[in-house]
Amino acid sequence: MEPDVGIVMPVYKQSSNLFIAAIESIIHQKYPYFHLVIVIDGATPNVVRVANEYASKDARITVIEEEENKGTDVALNIGFNYLQGNVNIHYLTWVSSDNIYYPDFVGVLRELLVESPSNIGLAYGGFHVMDDNGEDIDKTIAWNKRLNQPKENLIQEYFIGYAFMYKKAFAQKIEGYRYMPVEDYDYFLRLTEHCDITFTPQKLMGFRFSSPYSNSLQISNSPEVSQRRNDLLFIVMKEARHRRDKLRKLEKQYKIDARYSNPYTGPTIANNRVIIYIPFNNLNVQETLPEDHPANQTQKNIHLTEEWINNRISIFMNFTLKSLVNQSNQNYLAFVVYHDSTKPYIDKALQNYPELPFHIQFISSSGYEEAVIKALDGYDYFYELHLYSDDAYHKDYIEQLYHYRPAPQTKVLICQNGYAYQSNTHELVEYYNFSSSFNCLIYNVKDYVNGVRHNIYEPVWTGAIALPHEIISNRVYLNHAHEANSAFFLEDEKNWNWRNEKGEPLNLVENTITNNEEKQRILQEFLGPNYRMEQTGLD
Repeated sequence: MEPDVGIVMPVYKQSSNLFIAAIESIIHQKYPYFHLVIVIDGATPNVVRVANEYASKDARITVIEEEENKGTDVALNIGFNYLQGNVNIHYLTWVSSDNIYYPDFVGVLRELLVESPSNIGLAYGGFHVMDDNGEDIDKTIAWNKRLNQPKENLIQEYFIGYAFMYKKAFAQKIEGYRYMPVEDYDYFLRLTEHCDITFTPQKLMGFRFSSPYSNSLQISNSPEVSQRRNDLLFIVMKEARHRRDKLRKLEKQYKIDARYSNPYTGPTIANNRVIIYIPFNNLNVQETLPEDHPANQTQKNIHLTEEWINNRISIFMNFTLKSLVNQSNQNYLAFVVYHDSTKPYIDKALQNYPELPFHIQFISSSGYEEAVIKALDGYDYFYELHLYSDDAYHKDYIEQLYHYRPAPQTKVLICQNGYAYQSNTHELVEYYNFSSSFNCLIYNVKDYVNGVRHNIYEPVWTGAIALPHEIISNRVYLNHAHEANSAFFLEDEKNWNWRNEKGEPLNLVENTITNNEEKQRILQEFLGPNYRMEQTGLD
């Protein structure tokens, strides 16, 4: 059986004896199917030696060594980013390098998550408080009395403790750890905005209250560290209240409050997976165009050539990627799908750029559906969001989708209103398309896994409007016209006004944005605060 539990152990300075005892307590868990990532947060000789010795004997252990000490929160993010790339890992926790974890620690918490309803994303349990000799001290009873509380109380005090595990599916909905030494409190406040919690009174670990390098000892011994902790607690609680106020406004905006007599059972933040499908060169755009279209006068398979691929990857990196990393909600996967025959060109071109974030990947056309199905494990619904490799979405669009509640019969959300941008001339216009390619297909995961697919390509690119649909009314897309675009020409859009049999316009170029400051503001809403119209590499 492949490991399905991921464990991170950050460590900087640590007593060898305590470090060894912590590792031993993990590797002797009754539930053996886990992967332990030891992140050495600043190399110290004894820590490096012990960690590598255990990794050499146990294939379940990976050691990541960082030369510079950057703090527990940074080390945790390094470890969890490593684990996020393993599709078999579904449950996550982290452990300290000086604590003891009882043999049932992993198995009990994992079973709680497996057996609980799907809305439960965090499980936690009791613990002993120990002195330097590993003996139970009187704090144990008092601290454990405060553990079993409703999640709503978390805004007032931290009561999760030190024995916990959570579902990766919910962890992917939020940013990583921050604000050391209150990183757990901040993280679980954010996590529980997307899931519910469950508790077991069983004591699952021993917490060393005053080991030589523990945070608790540093806080008690240093007024400066204690003041910093208090300042960060204030910030964390203030941010949490602000997020809750924002969520209440969103709920009111999309009418999802208790006034509904029929309970909503469709896609929610908790049960929905957003995957962005980005066709790179797996679709021959020219074959879908009319015979007399200007693009059909060019070479038919130019999108399979090394020159075309190098140019389009440059456009993707300098335009579309900026839109992806600018999303206010990073809980998504993005698959940039390429024609299988061009893998050598793709791999070669990508070597010229920094490594992509773990949730943005180039993938072959033949591997796309398998990757999607693996990513859907644990979810009930799936949004397949379409975006071409030279276009962009507004920074808040994915966040908007997570709070949008479609009708039960709806199969596609269509974005009719957006902008068109000619990057080589910096012309920006308001744009309307009756059935644009900027759409979001809605699937029940069981249906998708069983082969259900919504056909939006017949007739060409306009089939979405024929499906049961809803319209996203605000301007959420940026259609990018540039010299290498073989499918979208801004001048053509101005000159050709297509209409359906009812006489309704299928496309409209509306207002032109002439004020440069306004133009810059709009572009930054899509491409990030550092984007400037003067940037090159888009043509």
